[in-house]
Amino acid sequence: MSNSLTRQRFWNKKFLGVLCYSSAACILVLCGKVELSSAQSQVQVKTNRYLQVEQIQGNVFFRNQNTNRPARKGDRLTNIGDEIVTSGQSTAVLSVDTGVGFVNVAEQTTVRINSLQISNDNGRITNLLVPRGIVRLRIRRFTNPSSRFDIQTPAVITGVRGTEYVVNVKNDGRTVLATLDGAVNTSAQNIDVLVNKGFQNQTIVGEPPSQPVPIQDNTDIDYQVIKLFENGERQVILVGNVDFANTVSIDGVAQNVDRDGQFRAVLTTNSIYRAEIQVIVTSPSGKQRTYDLVIY
Repeated sequence: MSNSLTRQRFWNKKFLGVLCYSSAACILVLCGKVELSSAQSQVQVKTNRYLQVEQIQGNVFFRNQNTNRPARKGDRLTNIGDEIVTSGQSTAVLSVDTGVGFVNVAEQTTVRINSLQISNDNGRITNLLVPRGIVRLRIRRFTNPSSRFDIQTPAVITGVRGTEYVVNVKNDGRTVLATLDGAVNTSAQNIDVLVNKGFQNQTIVGEPPSQPVPIQDNTDIDYQVIKLFENGERQVILVGNVDFANTVSIDGVAQNVDRDGQFRAVLTTNSIYRAEIQVIVTSPSGKQRTYDLVIY
């Protein structure tokens, strides 16, 4: 009888030990699942999202690692590296798959997919790269707090949750932003600057964003002509000043406008007596003014 009780106590202890071990293991597994679930909620997963070409005017190209062809209405940019490129006097309109808005692509502009994602709480996250040129965006307000729409340039990242604004990326990467409605956050060098409706700012590569100033929408130009004669050859130099946010083209060629709005162009002329040039000044809102200059 004593031996039987001893054996029973032994098996009871062993069963309790196994039960405790199993319970602890289950608790650890459950905890692990909770932690994993929490981490996963922060993960952004790639889905079948896209930007679609809605309108084309002039010479517009669809490009990626395997493709370089004229763009067609209905083309979709779906993968990282897919891009739309416009030539001179050419434009395109892209729609966002979620119906959140449109990207108007100006001439001589590149728009490339950096990422198109959906977070686990169904937020839409769109990140586009604009290495050069001008885009005008109309993005409605998001209902999901995790949704974002970012434009990245060589100088700055702009982020919105619903607004209308213009991003102008100069040849040297300097980026001018003008907010037409809502507010846009500009971020560079770990500094954020908010640009509200009716204001504009600029960001130089390697510098933080400037403080916003009111949009001037002023297409006036101050200029002077410098004429030089060297070794029997005539050289004409046009030095001008415009609002820093404006773009300037001379006879269809975009000019480099510095942070202070100054530009300098060496003009080509076959006549030593008379030269005719056309200067077009364009503001961020799209307002243009044409100057037909005759230089003697």
